[in-house]
Formats: sequence, structure tokens, C-alpha cells
Amino acid sequence: MAEEEIIQKTNQIPGDTTPTIRSWWKRIVRFLIWLSLITIFLIVVLVVLTYIYRDEVKGYVISEVNKRVNTIIIINPEDIDLTIIRTFPDMSVVFKNISMLDATTQAERDTMLKAKSVSLGFNIMDLFKSNYSIHSVTVENAAIAMWVDTNGNDNYHFLKENTDTIKKDTSHVKFAIEQIIFKDVICSYKDKKKQSTYKADFQELYFTGNFGKEKYDFKTEAEFIIKEVRSSTASYFKGDKGSLDLNMAINQSSKQYEIKTGVLKINDLVMDISGNIVEKRDQYLLDLKIKGDEVDLPSALSLLPASYKEDIADLESTGEFYIDATVKGLYGDSIVPNIIAKFGIKNGATLKRKNFNAALSDISMSGEFNNIKGKDGIRLNSFKASSARSKFNGSFSITNLDHPYYQADIKGRIDIEELQNILQIDTIEKISGILDVELKGAGSPAVGNSFTAKDFRTFKTSGSARFTETQIKLKGASFAIDSINGKLNFDGNNVEVVGFKAQALKSNVMLDGKVQNLLGYLFTEQETLDISGSFSSKLLDLNELLYAGTIESKNNTPSTNYNLVLPARLNLNLNTNIKNVFFRKFEASDIIGAIQLKNQRLTADPIVFNTMSGKISGSGMIDGTRKDSLLITCNATIQKVNIYKLFYELENFGQEKDTTITYNNVRGILTAQVNYAAIWGIDLNVNENKIYAAATISITNGQLKNFSPLESLSRFIKLDDLKDIQFKSLKNTIEIKNRIITMPKMEINSSAINISMSGSHDFDNNVDYHFIVDLDEIRAKKANSQNPKNEEFGVEEKGEGHRTRLFISMKGYIDNPTIKYDQKGAVQGIKEDLKQEKQNLKAILQDEFGWFKEEKKAENNKDRKKEELDQKFILEQDDTPKIKKKKGEEKLEDEGDYE
Repeated sequence: MAEEEIIQKTNQIPGDTTPTIRSWWKRIVRFLIWLSLITIFLIVVLVVLTYIYRDEVKGYVISEVNKRVNTIIIINPEDIDLTIIRTFPDMSVVFKNISMLDATTQAERDTMLKAKSVSLGFNIMDLFKSNYSIHSVTVENAAIAMWVDTNGNDNYHFLKENTDTIKKDTSHVKFAIEQIIFKDVICSYKDKKKQSTYKADFQELYFTGNFGKEKYDFKTEAEFIIKEVRSSTASYFKGDKGSLDLNMAINQSSKQYEIKTGVLKINDLVMDISGNIVEKRDQYLLDLKIKGDEVDLPSALSLLPASYKEDIADLESTGEFYIDATVKGLYGDSIVPNIIAKFGIKNGATLKRKNFNAALSDISMSGEFNNIKGKDGIRLNSFKASSARSKFNGSFSITNLDHPYYQADIKGRIDIEELQNILQIDTIEKISGILDVELKGAGSPAVGNSFTAKDFRTFKTSGSARFTETQIKLKGASFAIDSINGKLNFDGNNVEVVGFKAQALKSNVMLDGKVQNLLGYLFTEQETLDISGSFSSKLLDLNELLYAGTIESKNNTPSTNYNLVLPARLNLNLNTNIKNVFFRKFEASDIIGAIQLKNQRLTADPIVFNTMSGKISGSGMIDGTRKDSLLITCNATIQKVNIYKLFYELENFGQEKDTTITYNNVRGILTAQVNYAAIWGIDLNVNENKIYAAATISITNGQLKNFSPLESLSRFIKLDDLKDIQFKSLKNTIEIKNRIITMPKMEINSSAINISMSGSHDFDNNVDYHFIVDLDEIRAKKANSQNPKNEEFGVEEKGEGHRTRLFISMKGYIDNPTIKYDQKGAVQGIKEDLKQEKQNLKAILQDEFGWFKEEKKAENNKDRKKEELDQKFILEQDDTPKIKKKKGEEKLEDEGDYE
């Protein structure tokens, strides 16, 4: 061999290394070939071993599992296998698509465990011993649902106790677990008794330790996502990532657990845990320390319940949070250990809302938590913060947690717009102004730890709050309230309002008085707010304040979609002094009265104001107890009101535009006593079927212009003055009911004619009028107008005697009424009057109305022929007025004497 090497070295060309490289390459190739052959051989051997021992191992393991488990396992036999390829160098019995039912005695059970794979690992050498020691459990792609019911029973104690069967067991399988692995396992735990829920998704979870020994080191490593942590109604850490690295020393004989090192991380919050736990039957004796130092503020805020975290999701903060806590004492179903924690914010933290310039800075806080009986509570001993235009400080505490007593104290000057930019209260669209506050509050619920309405009545407050040039606009509101100035003095649950002023569009208000039960109103849904005092205003424009907020697109002006809903939880008792009020076309000034609102009924009693060039006094009420309507009533005395303005400003009393009597038809000065009641919608549109009014009226210097009923008479009484009748006075009682205006008989002594009229007129312009026309006056006016010397009618005799009158009825739609002789009205006259004036009446009817057509004349005939009045009127010689009927109709009998 040496000679060959010498020969090779002798024959090798200096500097030539090619043979050496080839030699090493051949050796590497031979090594890889042998390694591959050995690997293939081993795989074949392992596969053969797996095949040979598969049934034996499966039988042993299944038998042992059945002995130790006290619940039902559901699995297809084809899904049980023995493998080494995936778990080399260990062998594993793999249960695929396995389900385990609740470990309870109930007849119907749900699934506690459902897994794609559960593997029990043991050493390969155990195959040759026929004794299998299970040292690892691996669970993959699984869901585990554990629970405790309201009686304290659970579903997860599925391992049997150390029964005699297990103690005397001589089987070939032993459980000496040293490692438990979870991969992609969702675990949930729900305790109905404690009203708590825990749910997490473990990507990886390792438990390692020699669990079979009495003393061993236990280590846990976990990566997880918290799906839900809920205690009662509060939810924490939803969707947060976390990790756990825990190293413990466990003594199973004494049941002591020493936490050597423990690091819990949730998002960026890192907490160090150390201490001891001793198990005592169903309880645990804890002596733990939890510390988090120099924790950044955003991580600390992640501890807040999920409902609060949504509100602060876009907050940016800097600064350091610290916590130093101890947990000592027994922990069990009804026992809580003593917890003492100190916490705070240091190093001048800042808090800023994203996309907003305003920020709170120089934030500091120190506090403590204690649950020891007699000392328990949460105390913020001091906190302070400032911004570019604000600065405040204060304290807050909750003591006696079983029966909480709250105390708060705050002082400072706050720029409200800056505060809103940070807090972003969602009901406020815009707000600005300055709030100077120095306020203290304290109180406790009477029973339990939740406030009731009664508790807020006894809640004590003191101090004051002053608003300066404040403006606020709520979302959905059509206008802002600005120029808010005034001071609120707090005393108990009541507030004194001093010099409070505000402006809304053109309207303004001033209020001095007392507000009672403010806290109960703000923090409960049942309590009522009581406001009393004096209310004044220079102008209230209800057109602007009451409309629903829509804008007409054509001219960009506010619509008149009014909505009036009286608040159910507000009581008012105000002495009012309002200079001017506008609503629709109505205008009033110098309004003085007592306004009350109680149980959604708004009353004004008494109230006096100037309007329509006159004065109105009386009382009124708006009843808003119904959801969809308002009952409006009033009892008013009207003094010397311009009747034209009355009809105009009250929009013709809700009648349609084409009604007969409108502000265009009337003039004069009205004095009246009015009783009114009607149902209105909350949109302030009246229900015409639900209007009732009774008014005793007196009109002086009156005028009727273009009044349709009288114009209709002018077709028969040829007097142009009927289009414009002026009269000195008129008195009557008018009733409105069932959409009908009813007028008893009234005398109109006018410049054109003296006439009596009565009847009704409905809202659809159907009329039923009755007129009594003084024919003597018509004749006189006819004579005076055509012949000043009365040559046609002769000289008018002045003296006693009966007057001649014509009774006329008018029925139907006002544009085309039926006008005829009023048989019913005529019989109320006196027979002798007609006899005396019969010839004059006939002449007047012929001349003025043209109703008579002489078809036949028989002046010397005793049975004088009837003279036809176009099938309307005939004057009979026996002085009885009759209506000539059409063929087949009976003639009316004499109904009595008439005038």
C-alpha cells in the first residue's frame, strides 16, 4: 500500500489535483448511496413492524382507553391507525375524525371534543417488549367545548378515578405523559354559574413535564388568539393576540405549585407573574405577584372591556402605565382572595384622536384597587390633564364595592370643542365654547350596586358650572343653538339656573329658575325633570324651530313639515314674558302668562297678548298624551281684533282655499267670546271632522265683500251694492261642528239692504241659507235710484203698519245653488201683511226678479186663472202661497199665516 502511494506521488504532475478531487467525490457518492439504502431499509422495516404490530397495539390502547374514560368516544374503526412516519422516532396510535361526548350522566349529551386527529405516542423499542408507555398526546385541528351548569356540574371530567380495576391492571399499556401538544385547537369554557365565558384559538400549545412523578418541572408555551373573555355583561380582549411562557415547579404529593417565571403577553401588554399556589380540595391558596412596569398606555387601554375599546379604537396615546399587584388568600366558588393593586400613568402621557389636531397632554394619574373588606374600592387619588386651551384636575373613588359609594371632584376650564374632538360623542355634530367647572358629587344606591331613579333624588352635588359663548348642534337637528351663556349652581339633585341665555336662529330665550331631579332625568329612562322659574324672550319664531328639518330643493328654503311632540318626562311651571311670537301667518306680541307642562299636557292659564290690532285673553291647553294626535282647546275673550287679520293669520280657520268666507271677504272690528276644541295631528294639520267651536260675536264697522250667498241674490235683486255690503254692527252666535258652520238668524242692516239671514255652510262649500228680504226697502231704493220723486211707487208713507218681506232659501253647492221661495220660512209671517202689500209684492217680483210670465189674463173672471212663476212661485187670490208642482206631484197645503 505504501509503495502504491509512493508511485502515485512520484508519477503525479506537480500542481495537478484532479485525481484527489475525483477520489473524494467517489467517496461522497458511495456514502450517500449507502445512507439511502439504509434509510430505505429502515423505512421498510418500520413499515413492516407497523403492519405486524398494528392490530396488537391498537387493541391494547383501545382497551386501556376504555378502562380509563367514563364517556362515549365515537370513531370509525378504519380511522384508527399505527404510524411512525409522521412521529419518528416515536410511534403513535392515531385516532382520526374522533368525537367525545360530554362526561355527564344525562340521557342526551352534546359533543365535548371533536378532532381531526388525536395521537398517542410511545417509544419504538416498546414494540419488542410488548409493554407500551404512552408519553405524549398530540391533538390537531380540534374544537373542545367545556362547560359548568348553574348547579356546578361540568362536562369535562372524563377520566375515571383510581378504581380497583385500574390499580390491579396488568395490561401492556401505561400512561406516563410527559408532553401534551395542541395544534390549531379552539378551546371554549362556559361557566353558567359564574356567568363567565372564555374562548381562545391556540395555534400552538405545549405542556411539558414528567407528569408521572411526584415532583417535576412543568413548562407551558402557548401562542393564541383570544376569541372571547366575558364576565357577566362585560367583554374583554376580543380578537387580541397573546402568548404565555410559564415555568413551574410542581409537587403533586403536597399539591404545591411554584411559579418560577411567568410572562403573559396580550398584544403589547406584558405582565410578569410569580408566586405560589397550593391546592386545598376544591380551593386554592394563592400568593402571587403581578407586575407591569413601563407599560405603554395603548397596551394598558387594551385591558378595557370590548364595548369601550370600540369607542377608543382611533385614539393615539403616549406615556407609561404601571401596575403592581399582590393576590393573597383562598380562591374558590364563593371565595375571592385579597387583591391589592397600585396603578397609574406617569411621564406626561398624551391622548389624541386620529385626524384631529386637539390632544390632551401632561396626563398623570395615580390610583389603587383593594378588595379587602372595609377597605375595598377603586380610588383615583388624583388625575390631571391639559390641552392648548383647557386645563383640569380632580379625583374619583368607588368605595365599599358590595354597596358602592361614589365620590367625584373636578375643577378646571375646559374648551368644549377640544374635548369633543377627543371624545367624539356621536350624538353631537358640532359644539364649541368654554365651560368653567368646580363640581363635587357623591352618592350611593339604596340597594345593590345599580342606581335607581330614587337613588338619584338623594345624590348630592355641589359647586357650579358656567357656560360662556357656547354653541351646540345635534346630529339630525336642522339648526344650532348658540350664544349659550349662564351659570348652573348645583345643590343636591337640583340645579339653580342663573341668567341662562341662548339663541336659535332668530329666536332667543332667557331663563332664571330651578331645575329639579336633573341626575335622575339624565341617567334613567323613568325619572321626570321639573323646571320652574321665569321665561322670557324677545322673539320666538316657531316657523324655524318646529319644522322637521327638510329643505326644499327648488329654492333651498325650509319646508313646513312641522312636528310637535310634547316630552313625557318634562314638567314646566314658568311665568312667561315674550315680546313677539311668529307661527305660520300668526303674529302676537307682549305675551304674558303662566305656562305649565305636566304629563304631556301644555296649558296656558291665564294668558294675555296683543294680536291682530286687538287683544286676546283667556286660557288654553294642548294635550299630547296620544302618540299620533294633539287635542287643542281654548277659552278666549277677543277684544277689538281686526277681523281681516283674524281670518288671514288663522288661515281661514283651516278651511279650504276655495271656501266662501275668507280674509278677502270680511272687514271690521271683532269682539267675541270663543270656546274651541279640535284634534290636530303632530304635523299640526287639523282634523276637520274633529273641530268644535262656539263663538258669541259682535262686529262693528263691518264689511262683506264678494260674499257668494249675497252675490247669488243679486241675480234677482238688481242691486250692485250686494257685492260690497257695509254695516255698522252685527251680533250673532256661530257654531262649528261636524265640518258645518251654523249661524242663527241675524240682522244685517247695511248700506245696500236690510236683510236677515241664517243657515249653515259646510267645509265642502255646501250651503243651506235662509234670507228674509225687506221688500219695502227694495222698492224704496228702486224708486230713489230710478226716480227721485217716487213717481213710479208714489210717496212713501211713514207710519205704523206691517212691512212686506220676501222669504228665500238657498241650497246646494255655493257656485251653483238652488234658490227658491222659502215655504218653511214664509209660513212664519203674518197673513194680513201680505194682503196689504200683495199688489206691491207682485210688482216688485215682476220688476226685480222677472219670475212671472203672463200666459193668460182674465181680469173679469171670478175664478182668476193662476199665474205661473216659471214653475216656482204663484200668488193666489186666497193669499196662500203655493208651489206649483210638476205633473204627478201633490200641491202643498196652506201651512199657516205669514208676513
